[in-house]
Amino acid sequence: MKLLLEQWRKHINEVTTLDPEVKQGFRKAIVNSNFWKHPHEEYDVVDSTSLKMPDGSYAGETPASVVLAEYLNATAQELGTDLFFVVTVEKDDGYVLRDGDANYPNNWLMGAEFNGPNSSNGKNLIIIELRPLEEDFELSVVDSKQLINLISQVVNHEMVHYWQMKKQAKSKGLSDEKAWEELLCDPEQVPIGSSQEDRDEWEQRCGRAPPEEHHGKEVYITRHGEIDAYAHEAAEQLLTYMSPEAVIRHLRTSKGILWAAQQSSSVRLFMDTLARDSKEIRKFWTKLYTQIQQQSQVLSEGKKVKVFRAQPAFTKIIRTNDYITMSRKFAGDHAVTSAVYNEEPFYVVYAFVDEADIKEADNPGEYLYTGEPFEAKPSQMATPEGDLGFLRGRFNEAEDFQKNMKKNLPKELDFLLNKGKNNKKEGEGITNPPNPKFKSAPPGAPFGE
Repeated sequence: MKLLLEQWRKHINEVTTLDPEVKQGFRKAIVNSNFWKHPHEEYDVVDSTSLKMPDGSYAGETPASVVLAEYLNATAQELGTDLFFVVTVEKDDGYVLRDGDANYPNNWLMGAEFNGPNSSNGKNLIIIELRPLEEDFELSVVDSKQLINLISQVVNHEMVHYWQMKKQAKSKGLSDEKAWEELLCDPEQVPIGSSQEDRDEWEQRCGRAPPEEHHGKEVYITRHGEIDAYAHEAAEQLLTYMSPEAVIRHLRTSKGILWAAQQSSSVRLFMDTLARDSKEIRKFWTKLYTQIQQQSQVLSEGKKVKVFRAQPAFTKIIRTNDYITMSRKFAGDHAVTSAVYNEEPFYVVYAFVDEADIKEADNPGEYLYTGEPFEAKPSQMATPEGDLGFLRGRFNEAEDFQKNMKKNLPKELDFLLNKGKNNKKEGEGITNPPNPKFKSAPPGAPFGE
C-alpha cells in the first residue's frame, strides 16, 4: 500500500508539458474561428440547447461562443483526441464586460474547467465560459491577438489537467472514468467546496466524511495539479514577451519576482496569495523553470517545418529520400491503409526539419526528405484492424531536468523569495466579478472553491 501511494504521488508531482502539435492545432482553431467578429453582446445571449445546469436551467450561448466551440471540436476530432469543448456565456447581466471594467476590452473569459469523462458521449469535457459584451461594444478597440492568447492559454491549462488524469489512469491501469472518480475523492488534488451542499455531495460520492477547512483560493492553487497547470500557463505568458534566455535572465535579478508578477497573472496569483518562502511557492517556481525550459524547445522547433510520415511501428527513423508530408491527416490515412494491407501496426511520426532538407515529390501532397537520417517522434498508431489513435502519454516528463532543478535551485530560490523588495506585495492586481464559477480560472477570471 505504501509503495502504491508513493507511485501515485510521484506521478502527480511530475511536470506535464503538452504536445506542440496539439497546442498549435487548438490555437489555430481559435484564430481561424474569428469568433470575436460574431455577435456576442448581452442581448445576443440565448439559452443553450447543449448544456443543462445542475439547477435544471440551460447555460447561455451566443453566435460567437457557438462558432468557437465548433472550431475547437472540429480540431479535437481532427487531432484524434477524445476531448469535447462546450463554450457557454454567462447570462447574469452583472457579468457583462463594460468600459471601465479591469478586464475591458480584451479579456472576455469568465472561467474554465476540465470536467472529466462525459457519460453521454464518452469524451472528456472542457467547459469555457465567456462574459457577454455591453450593448454597442466597439469591436475596434479589441486586441484580437491578446484575446486569442488568453483563450489559448486557458485551453492549455485545462489540457494539463486532462493529461494529469490520463497519466494517473495509465499508471494505475484504470479507465478514464475510474481515474476521474478517484481524483475527485483525493483532496490533495481537488479541493472540496465550502458550502454544506458541496460537502454532502463529496461525502456521498467518496463514501467518507470530507476533511475540515479544505476550501478557499489558497487551498485551490496549492493542489498538485493546479501548481503544474499554472506553471505551464505562467511560462506561456512570460515567453510571450521575450526569449527563454531573456526570461531566465530577468528572473535571476533581485527584482525578478516583481517583474514576473507584472508580466504574468499566474505568477501574480501565487505571489499575492501564498507566503513568499512557502513549500508551495518553491514547488511553483521549480515547475515554472522546468516549463520555460520545455516550452523553449518547442519554440525552437517552431522555426522549422513540421513534417509527418507513416511507417512500420518497428522503426522511428526517417531516412534520406523517404517520402514525407506536411499533413497529419494524409499521413494518418496512409498509416491506416498500410497497417490493414500489411497486417501490422504503423506509426504516424512527426519531426521539425530544415526547409532546405525537403523537396517536392511527384505525388501531390508528398515531399522527399533529403537530409541526414534521424529518429522522429511517434504520435499516432494505426492497427491492422484499421483503427487510428494517438499514443497514450502524449506529454513529456522532464524528470532529469527537474531533478537537476530541485538540486540546484534552493539557493537561487532563497535569493529570489527573500531578498529586497520582493517581499512587498506591489502592483495594481485585477478586479474580478464576484461569485466564481469554476475551479480553474484563466488570467483575470475568478477562482472556484
